[in-house]
Amino acid sequence: MSYREHQCISGKPWERGAAMLTVGEKIQLRKAHPCGSSVWEVRKTGVDVRIRCTGCQRIVLVPREKLLRQIKKRLSDESPS
Repeated sequence: MSYREHQCISGKPWERGAAMLTVGEKIQLRKAHPCGSSVWEVRKTGVDVRIRCTGCQRIVLVPREKLLRQIKKRLSDESPS
């Protein structure tokens, strides 16, 4: 097992899979946006993650730890890579 794999498995529950957030990925959050949509697209990763609402196209910058706790489900990436 590599160091990177071990790092994703151990640690706090919301840090597991932190490296797997990729630009273009769609995620569903626990709370819906005021426009009614709960699906967001990842625009930028790092300490802060920039996400865009798929309903109204609003862009929000959220601290990574807070976002990882709010993720309900990761949706399949619909854009071709």
